[in-house]
This record gives sequence, structure tokens and C-alpha cells, in this order.
Amino acid sequence: MLQSEILLFFTFRLTDVQKRLNEVTFKHSRYQMLGAPEVLQLNANLIQAIGGKKVLDVGVFTGASSLSAALALPPDGEVHALDITEEYPSIGAQ
Repeated sequence: MLQSEILLFFTFRLTDVQKRLNEVTFKHSRYQMLGAPEVLQLNANLIQAIGGKKVLDVGVFTGASSLSAALALPPDGEVHALDITEEYPSIGAQ
């Protein structure tokens, strides 16, 4: 394992749902649009640090960033996810 791979393995713990979404997303020809794990984790940390309750996610692709945000929110939190097409979000909705 490369040092960067080891860092990612021990730093970012994905839920089973996140792992499945990543697997589906990586099969797509435009998988490069998937948010980097460190960015998703940073956003989740910021949401929790400020006590966020509402998130607006614009350009969601398959929804990895929306899912990450939803997992960081309290039970009464809300995620509003927008994309210009239904094609990509429908992949993550499966």
C-alpha cells in the first residue's frame, strides 16, 4: 500500500451505504466527478462543528456528498440536493 492509501484507509471510515454508492459510482464513465473522501469528510466535520441543520448540495452527481452531509446532520436535519439532470442522481437513488 502507498502511504497515501494507508492514510485514506485509516482516516476515512465509510458506512456500508457509502461504500455501495462509491462502488456504483466508480462503474460510471464519469466517476471522476465523485467528491474526494477528504473533502466529504471535511464538509461533514464542518457541518457537525457549526451544528448545521440544513444543507444545500448543488451538483450532486450520484449523491455521495449529499449522503455524507445527511450522515453528519442531527436526526431533524435536512439535505436539499439539486442537479441539472436526473441521470446521475438516479444512479445513487438505487
